[in-house]
Amino acid sequence: MGAAQKQVEPAGWARVWSTVKPEDSKVLRKGAWYPILADTGTERIVLEINGEPVMVPRKILQIQGKDEASAPANFAVVRGRRRADGPSRYVVCPKCKARAELFAKPTTVTCHKCRHRGDVAWWEAV
Repeated sequence: MGAAQKQVEPAGWARVWSTVKPEDSKVLRKGAWYPILADTGTERIVLEINGEPVMVPRKILQIQGKDEASAPANFAVVRGRRRADGPSRYVVCPKCKARAELFAKPTTVTCHKCRHRGDVAWWEAV
């Protein structure tokens, strides 16, 4: 966001349901939470993605209200591209959306980019 733009308090948080293929979208990343800028009650919700407002179909989103937490705290587990030695898995930071490949099954991790520490949401992994 540019310095002249006013920071808007999110109306909540949303991410793509784990069963939706992220390849279907050029802007949404699987496992990443995005601030909700506007929820008009229609079939689409306005999310902030890469500093820009983007309308996204409500039916593909998991939504968390802002009163549940200021932002989600748990790291999402997502599958990456298949490698020669098997499929890869990543954790996605709920604060900065950075990814880190998993080589074990930790219960908590610290983001290498923003240093956020949180639980790994294995219970959500597909």
